[in-house]
Amino acid sequence: MNGVANDTFGNNHPIMNFGGEWQDLVNRYWNDTYWHNNSGPNANGSPWFLTTMWYGCYYGVRQDLNPGKGDIDNHAYRLDLLVDRVGPIGFGAEQVAPSNSLLYPGQNDFVLEAAWPNAWESMSFFVDSLMLFLDYTPDAPNNTLRIEPKLPSDWSTMTYRNVTVGAHRVDVTAAESAGYPVYNANLFTNATGAALDFDTQIRVPAGATILAVTRNGAAHAYTYDAATGRVHVTGPLATGAGATTDVRVYYGTRGDADGDGDIDLDDFLAFPPCMSGPDAPASAACAVFDFEPDGDVDLADYAVYADLLATP
Repeated sequence: MNGVANDTFGNNHPIMNFGGEWQDLVNRYWNDTYWHNNSGPNANGSPWFLTTMWYGCYYGVRQDLNPGKGDIDNHAYRLDLLVDRVGPIGFGAEQVAPSNSLLYPGQNDFVLEAAWPNAWESMSFFVDSLMLFLDYTPDAPNNTLRIEPKLPSDWSTMTYRNVTVGAHRVDVTAAESAGYPVYNANLFTNATGAALDFDTQIRVPAGATILAVTRNGAAHAYTYDAATGRVHVTGPLATGAGATTDVRVYYGTRGDADGDGDIDLDDFLAFPPCMSGPDAPASAACAVFDFEPDGDVDLADYAVYADLLATP
């Protein structure tokens, strides 16, 4: 597909476009002549909306198995390329035409080929492709909303409204904090209000130290796959129409409160409010200063922190 190896028959027939106006779009197959415009930048075929989305979705699904954000970024990139090529009412088509083809007088931006007969294919799969960022698996028989949100690098938050599980409707926001305290979160709004369980995987950088996991501010059980950075959290949603359930995963290096990779005076400014004292439970946001760790932030933790601040 990418031309990095020969196929079973010894041929090297990439269907990825490596240059020109079709850069990084994907053809249907090698030497596809269906509605192919020979004036385009690739003599061996034209890129399709569907095949480019399929390619991106492969990486979106593969992100479940890999750390970081490289795969979901690839998926987002393919969708961005296609969104730039939809028509004036937001519809795509089967194929992406070269910009110099089939122009009407005064038109200089025609890129949709075989547009109307099968636009439903591309548009319906656009929805599937967008839902892949939420990675939603409905489980009405077990009364459970199952998700595994994946935020691309350029996104700090995303919201899906009216996610359906049987008769339930739930709004879901996945977010990553900016600065202190460092956490990634899922916020569930139970629009219909009845009892429903959630099952989510909240992603953090692979190998990160998990400082605390909370549900509506209270410590909550979890499991952690450090190799992929997935924190698995399950439990009940708060009930009542509009009730919210805020699931947070606090992570990072102890002492680095703002998560910028160092321990300095900027971090120290957050320390004094966290001094709960011996045996007084510290908040989840203050777990970054619980060096022992024993659930509180006291002078013993300060002694460790002072040494770190004094170290160049």
